[in-house]
Amino acid sequence: PIRALLGDEEAGILYPVGDVEAAAKAIVRLATDPGLRAELGAEGRRRAEAFSPAVIGARFRELYRVDP
Repeated sequence: PIRALLGDEEAGILYPVGDVEAAAKAIVRLATDPGLRAELGAEGRRRAEAFSPAVIGARFRELYRVDP
């Protein structure tokens, strides 16, 4: 689930599905807080690195014990 990827709002802002007011508040929060945008973006990039082709390839090689 998305909550597992984002953590406790460490890499994004969560709000209930269909809650337009909460979505609007999240957008305003991001639009008005450049520091928050930078922190969430940096954490999101850090988490995305775990899914890079190099990392996934290394995991598959280790799993199947295939030399590069």
